[in-house]
Amino acid sequence: MELIKIIGVAFVTAIAAVLLRSTKPELSFAVTVTGIIVILLFIVDTLQNTFAIFTSIATLTGVENGLIKILLKIVGVGYLTEFGAGILQDFGSNAVADKV
Repeated sequence: MELIKIIGVAFVTAIAAVLLRSTKPELSFAVTVTGIIVILLFIVDTLQNTFAIFTSIATLTGVENGLIKILLKIVGVGYLTEFGAGILQDFGSNAVADKV
């Protein structure tokens, strides 16, 4: 059910952003960022469950929690970087997106 909410918000955000892009580009950006924030709020619970699973795996395998934290930070930074570059490309800043 959570996935349906996320997909619904994504579609509404994308359609609203496309419709607003030609008339009010700054409002299109605001709608996109707001949609992203709403989607991230939906997945907070899922991420908490995922972190709990990683913690239990670390406990069962004997891997230190510090290593799991570092791994999750690396994945998080990579995800946020890709996410930011995608947003920049959507708004036509390809040069900046390439640098990110």
